[in-house]
This record gives sequence, C-alpha cells and structure tokens, in this order.
Amino acid sequence: INLVLGLVQHLRKTGPPAIMKPDLLTIAAILVVLFHPTYVAFANDAGTDEINIGIRYEINSKALGESREILVSVPGDRSRSYPVIYVLNGDAEFLHTLATIQHLARNANKIPDFIVVGVVSKDGAKETRPNFPADGRKNEYESLFRQFVAKELVDHIDSSYNTHPFRVLVGHSLSGLFALNTLRSEFDSFDAYFAFSPALWWDDGAEADTILRSISSKRANARTVVVTVANEGDDSTGQHRNFVDEWQRASTTTIKLFETAFPDESHSSTTLPAINWSLQRLFLGWRPGPDAYRLGLAGLEKHYSDLSERFGWAVEIPLDDILPLVFEFARRGNEGDDSRVYELIEHAVTRDQEMYDEFVEMIGALEIQGHSAGASIARKALCDSNPSLQICSR
Repeated sequence: INLVLGLVQHLRKTGPPAIMKPDLLTIAAILVVLFHPTYVAFANDAGTDEINIGIRYEINSKALGESREILVSVPGDRSRSYPVIYVLNGDAEFLHTLATIQHLARNANKIPDFIVVGVVSKDGAKETRPNFPADGRKNEYESLFRQFVAKELVDHIDSSYNTHPFRVLVGHSLSGLFALNTLRSEFDSFDAYFAFSPALWWDDGAEADTILRSISSKRANARTVVVTVANEGDDSTGQHRNFVDEWQRASTTTIKLFETAFPDESHSSTTLPAINWSLQRLFLGWRPGPDAYRLGLAGLEKHYSDLSERFGWAVEIPLDDILPLVFEFARRGNEGDDSRVYELIEHAVTRDQEMYDEFVEMIGALEIQGHSAGASIARKALCDSNPSLQICSR
C-alpha cells in the first residue's frame, strides 16, 4: 500500500512520465487492484488477511464435452448491473485487464465498470487456430471453442450475474485472430472485438483475406473492432497496414474500425497499453465535459441519457461526480448556483442515504476554507431534505 501511495505522491509532484516503463506500470496497476478496499476480505483466523479479487471455477461445456476453467471478477456493488468483458488467455491477461478497468472506471470515470471474465486456456493453438495450413483441414475444435465462448459462456454469465446487454471480446495473437473470426461468424455475440497483434500472417494471409471479404455483408447493428500492432518487425507492420487499408476500402457497413500501433512494445508486452487505449477509444466521451458540469444536474442527466442511448443500457450519474460539483457550486456562489446545489443534493440523497454523511463532511470543509455562505446554502439544502440531521440543530 505504501508503494502505491508513494507512487501517487510522486506523480502528483512530477506529473506522469511521457512513457512509463511497462514493468513499473504493471506492478502499480496490480497493486491498486490487490489493495483496493472492494477486494480485501478479512479471514476468520486472527492475524491473517485474505485478498480476494475474484473467483476461479469450472463450468461444463456441452460443445467441447469437457469442463473449462474461468476467472470472474464482479464490482463490489452487486445491486447494479454491468457490461461484461471476456478475456481470452485469461490466465495471462486477466489481472492487468482488471486493474486497467478499475483505474479507468473508478479513478478516472473514463469508462463504465465491468464484470471481467477470463477464459483460461488449455491449449491456445488448438483452441484458436482456424485451420491446418499444411493440408488445408479446418480445425473443428476452434469452432467448438467459439461455440463455448460466444454461446455457453455468455449464457452462463448472463444467468449467474447482473449484466448489461453489452459485451466485449478481447484476444491477443492467435486469440486476436480468433476474435476477428468470431466477428465474422458470430457477429451478434459481442458489441466490440479487440484484436491485439492478431495473427494476420496465418496461412500466408488467407484467413485475413477471408475476414475482409466477410465484412461487406455485415449490415446489422453497429459493432466496434479494434486492431493493434506492436514492434514485431516490418512484416507484421506491413500486414497490419494492409489489413486496415483493405478494410477501409472494402467496408460499407456500420462496423467501426479503430487501429493503432505501439512501436515501443514487443509482441508480448503490448496487451497492457493496448487494453488501456482500446477501452478509452471505445468509450471516448464517457466522462462529462465542462458544459455538462456547468449546467449541474440538467447537464449530467443529458450527458448520461445520451450515453444510455449510445450503448444500449441505462447509465446512471455516478454519485462520485456529484459531491465535488456541489462543493464547487456552493463555493463560488454565482447566479443560479443555489438551485444547482439544491437539485444535486436532492438527487444524491434520494439515491443513497449514506450521501447525507458525505455532504455533512463537505459542509465542514467549506467552513474550514472560509466559504461560510456556501456552507450555509448547502446546509439549508441538506436540512430541507432531512431536518433530523444533527447539523440542522445548530
């Protein structure tokens, strides 16, 4: 914990470096996850702590005729529903994906929070290679594995957890090619497909050509595809560029393609910056802008209503956004700010009674900083909502 706090203090003083070394970024991200209060559970034995970031268990697959291991992490508030991100090669990619999502969602409000599902690999090549180039045979196991991931696993997660109807599939290397082929054959199973350094070279590029030919026939609801490449040599960079160029020339569909390169990353290190970039690109505009904040509750309601329409589920105003906004309106006391304070406080305490205590602390902070008029406005709004509060007896 001290390491995390020390890193935060250092970054506050110096600002983030232009390029943070992947090892340091990974360590910091993992520590944030491990010691986040939501995921720390105290064991019954005195003197021992249990750190819990999720669960690992097996489910039976009828398609594969075997049990498969999965990793699942659900945000702390189980009363809410969440979109789901499915991470292939979950044993290697689950932890840093979870850490990235927690940081972007809870610390920065740049994306929604997610249920994170890791699919633990038994044999990555067997599961994700589409065919056997030596003799042209189709890999039947890959098709069955896709049925497990896109149908059985999705149905299991939807029936077991409180989910939104928005899903993301993430794959790297051969699993990235598998994600693109899932877009081709199971178009409606996921809303976004992330392919990090996908194996576009497979079968001398024949599989990539098949994917490109298929996209012109996809005219259903909009989907988003992200394709990235690392510093993997001129051949990989050229294949990536050709794939993107051909996609943009051939596509007349509603599928959105985003792409980027990570020249400072290797094939194995690219997944950490790639998941960060991809999530922020997919949810660009998630955080309200200055105009929305300036209008108070009306601005926030409009912003999150637009997000709800864009992504297909009801997006609530985060309560964490309201407290600092009330503080700012109360502190500055411009024309119309009094009514904005009233509206925001009423909205917050109606949704969560615990917000009363947070607003009481905020009023104290206003008084300490010398903003007595603002403190008085906030106190009146709070007491009009709940006259029984101790702060109302002054």
